[in-house]
Amino acid sequence: MLDWLIVGGGIHGTHLSMVLREAGVREAAIRVLDPWEEPLDRWTTLTGRTGMSFLRSPGVHHIGLDPYDLFRFAGRRRARARRYYHGRYRRPSLELFQAHARDRISETGVADLRVRGQAQGLDRIRGGYRIDTEQGGIEARRVVLSLGAPAPAPEPPWSRQLRDGGVPVRHLFELEAGVDRLLQSPPGRDASVAVLGGGISAAQVALRLLREGSRVVLVSRHGLRIQAFDSAPGWLGPKYLREFHRRRCPRERREQIQAARSGGSIPEEVAGALRAAAVRGEITLCTGVVVGVDCLQPGRGILHLTQGHHGSHRVEVQAVLLATGWDNAPPGTPWLPRAADALGLRTAPCGHPIPDPGLRWASGLYVMGALAELEVGPVSRNIAGARIAAARIGEGAADSP
Repeated sequence: MLDWLIVGGGIHGTHLSMVLREAGVREAAIRVLDPWEEPLDRWTTLTGRTGMSFLRSPGVHHIGLDPYDLFRFAGRRRARARRYYHGRYRRPSLELFQAHARDRISETGVADLRVRGQAQGLDRIRGGYRIDTEQGGIEARRVVLSLGAPAPAPEPPWSRQLRDGGVPVRHLFELEAGVDRLLQSPPGRDASVAVLGGGISAAQVALRLLREGSRVVLVSRHGLRIQAFDSAPGWLGPKYLREFHRRRCPRERREQIQAARSGGSIPEEVAGALRAAAVRGEITLCTGVVVGVDCLQPGRGILHLTQGHHGSHRVEVQAVLLATGWDNAPPGTPWLPRAADALGLRTAPCGHPIPDPGLRWASGLYVMGALAELEVGPVSRNIAGARIAAARIGEGAADSP
């Protein structure tokens, strides 16, 4: 039986595996279960899809152990180059972040801890837990559920009608390869791709499609909302978390999390790039809600938008890319809710776990990422949340054999 099994090998699980090894947990005593071939594979795929240039997180948020490790890795030459950092918070380029992550993964050897597989169930056994996979069960005294992001937000009901008319409709965060084919071979300059969404991912992928040679229509429910981060920096410490933890009601905490997240917001430089492209006539910015669609001929469709008091608008498209974020259901649906019910684990009305301050959902069972947000707060899904959660879980690792 393992001492530690981390379920999920993305940013959160990979960082935690480094923290546990640093805390003295033997290599043979820890494994990371993940369906992807390499650490951070899904992260790399999704960030590559968006066309991201710079992370939204500051340079002290990464997978290494020391907060300033990325700056030391970059060195003075890179520190002076604008291509590696952006803005007052020294947000690293995706290129630099990925290079640093690869270096740390190689240096620490945590890739050797991985077990390829998909979690499908959770049971309590004598002395620990068993995680069921398609390859069989894995038993461990301590299990950390680091399941990554939930499923992509559900598609709108009109998407099937467009598909039936030969118009591709894809979600940016889906696992299927069809979205990559759309991004790598867009319709071209004589055709329009509609990107639906008002957040940073929608803005970034719209700019990527523009570089690929497509005419782009960015459709958002609201105008450009400018925010440096997706939640205020005060959520990283006691400024806001003191009041958050004072509220014991999970429903109230969920309300605070929803209010704190700047949903559909983008940093100033991304907004500036969109505005400049719009002025040049290279991209069309539409504010409205899609209320219906029509198919003109195979491969061509019409989106009907309502625009509040400004009436309605029609947008002709040859492809639609949904960049509408994530589902509200917790990751691990449907097997994890079934396991929580069978094991009597506490969950909030929103379906998420109710862990203790050490992120224990039960004795020997821990949560990270989206599953820990009712304790960590609005940053729980972010890289900062990975560092906070790993520090809390790592505090109890010293007694691991």
